[in-house]
Order: sequence, then C-alpha cells, then structure tokens
Amino acid sequence: MKERIFGIVRDVLSFFTVAVLFILLGNVPAGFAGIEGQTSLEQGWIYIDYACVIGLLLMLPLLYSLVRTEAVYDDGLREAYMARRHQIRTFGDKVAFFAAQKRFWIESAAFAAMYWVLPLKTFNRCLVFQFTDGTPGVSDKLVLFIALCPLFLLADLIARVSASNRWQSCAYRAEMEQKKRFGKIRQYGLCVLAYGAGSAALIVMVVPVVMTLLTPILGEIRQSEGVPGILIAVGVLILLGWGVRVLKAFFTRRAFFARLKKICVEKGYTLSDVKHPYLSALFFAAGESFSVQTENKRYSCKMIGSLRKHLPVILHPDGNGCHVHTVRLYKTELFRYETWFTFGYESEDTQVLIVNPVPKKVYGHDGRRTALLDNGDRAGKFRFYAGTAFLNALERECLDR
Repeated sequence: MKERIFGIVRDVLSFFTVAVLFILLGNVPAGFAGIEGQTSLEQGWIYIDYACVIGLLLMLPLLYSLVRTEAVYDDGLREAYMARRHQIRTFGDKVAFFAAQKRFWIESAAFAAMYWVLPLKTFNRCLVFQFTDGTPGVSDKLVLFIALCPLFLLADLIARVSASNRWQSCAYRAEMEQKKRFGKIRQYGLCVLAYGAGSAALIVMVVPVVMTLLTPILGEIRQSEGVPGILIAVGVLILLGWGVRVLKAFFTRRAFFARLKKICVEKGYTLSDVKHPYLSALFFAAGESFSVQTENKRYSCKMIGSLRKHLPVILHPDGNGCHVHTVRLYKTELFRYETWFTFGYESEDTQVLIVNPVPKKVYGHDGRRTALLDNGDRAGKFRFYAGTAFLNALERECLDR
C-alpha cells in the first residue's frame, strides 16, 4: 500500500514538474512583449512579432525535451518497456506501446484540463498575441485546443519513443552502472538554461544581428513586415548552410570517382556505369549504384552519404538505416529524432555499402545492441566501407578481409 501511494505521489510530482516548467519557459519569449501587445524593448528589431514567433517555434521542442527527460528516468515505464522489448521492433510498435499506457492518457487529460482551467495568457502568452485580439474567449481557446491537441500528443509520444532509444544506449547503461545522482535534476537544469536563456538570446542578440547582416542581401526589411522578415532571414541562413554542405559533398564524390576510375584502369578491373553519382549523396536511390568486376569476383556497390560530420548513421541488418539528429547542451541530450532510409536490395554478388561523405560515427544494429562499425564490418548482407577505405582496400585487393 505504501509503495502504491508513493508511486502515485511520484507520478503527480513528475507531471507538475513538466507542466510548470513548460508554462514558465514557454512564456519567456512573451516576456519581451507587453500585455497589450506593446514591446517592452523599443530598440532595433526586437518587438512582439519576433518574440512570439520564436516562442511558438520552441513550444513543441520544449514539451518534447521535458517529457523525454521525465521518461528517461521513469524506472516503472522503463521496466515495462524492457519486459516487452523483444516484441517491439519498429517505430510503429514503439508508438503503439506508449499509446497503450494508461498513464499517458491520464497525463494528457490532466494537461488538457490545465489548459482549460488556466487563463490563456497564463498558459502561453505567445498564443494570445499571435492568434487572438488580446482578449481570448472560449471560442478562441477551443480553436487553439483543436489545433494544438494532436501536435502535443504527437510530441509527447515521440519523446517517449526517444527515451526508449536512450534506455538501450551504451551511455545510459554506463550512467546507471555508475549510479549517478541528480541526473534528472541536471537534465532539467540544462533544459531551463537551453530554452530560457536560449530564447532570450535569440530575441535580444541573434535575431537583430542576423537581420542586420542580411539587410544588404535582402534589401531593407522594415519592421512592418514583422514575421515574414524573420522567416526570410532564417530561411536564407538555412539555405546557405545547406549549400555549403552540398558543395563539399560534390567535391568529395568527384575525388572518389576520379580515384576509383584510376584504380580500375591500373588493375584492369571493369567498372560499370554509375547511377546517380552525385544525387545519391543527397537522396537515397533504389538498387545498385555501380559494380566492380575484378579477376575473380564481382562487387555490387551501394553508395549513400551524410552531409553532416556529426550526424551518426545506424545501419540495420534488414537493409534499413537512419540518421540520428541530436540537439545537445554540453554532453547532455536535449532533443533527438531519426530520419529513416532504405539501402538494401537483392543481388547474388558480394554487396558493399560505401558511405561517402561519411560521418564520424557509423553504427550497426543487430536487433539487440548498437555498436560502432569499422571498415570491412558486416551490416546485414553488406560490408561497410567509408569512401577512402573502400578505395584503399580495392587497390590492395583485400575487400573480403
């Protein structure tokens, strides 16, 4: 009985920790705007539209980070998941498991009740400034509730799925073995620092500097343009960063194929036509990329690429893989999601998977654990190689080491 009461108290405290931090941190951007829609800082680019846009953009990541932090350190949820982990294989299985938990729906209902009980200006002032005339009524709250409810549920579920990935990671097992205390408190502290101080820094420093620097490129962006101005600025920065990575990938691929052709000529190997030599660094095309016929064997090669060095890749034996996108503060993970792709295909020849450009870390997952791959290691039917390592092994005739 005591354990049950203790568990209920612990669950209530956990819920209110997430809810209170969500409200406090979510209202930080709106703190730069007055209650009547007037900016509290009348300088440069800082005014209500920018503050509210930043606040709304950070709303779902904030909820995700807080729920994930709570789930990672929830021993009861972790034990229930690990007891059924052999039946949970896909992302859909994970979502179904967490959606079937009674506690998930109880907490969701409590969060919805809190939304209706509290004034909207208390729950999130950015919603008031951006979507109402300043005095929201019941109809305004209902429309926002219908729009936000599925987004909040989705962010909550994805946060729990991400927590399940954390439970199975080497870093989490090491943390549990060392019995580190105050791990959850430290994680919450970093969330407060990242979202509280981070949103303030965006509004006070980053946005004004970015807008000033981009003014010569975009022309004069007047304050009357508000939201479009900041969205254009952010869009240009994203495109510039992506363009630099694409150029680097292009030159990396060009150097790879130049050396590959040279080796094949010197060794007398037959190189087939290459399918999508440069686009395959950006998109995942189906089937074989090219083949190399040596004196004794034909190698069927598949090329994929990663535009970012610090974006780990996990390869699964069924021919699927994913990029792991992580936002960190120091060494602590705040936000994580995965983008999946398929690299597998049928071939009677020896299959080689070449990752070029290659990130710093490529992992293989065998269904039970995830471990770093070295050049020549197996990833299902494939032998994994980075671009340079493949060329070196081909030149030394040791691809099948």
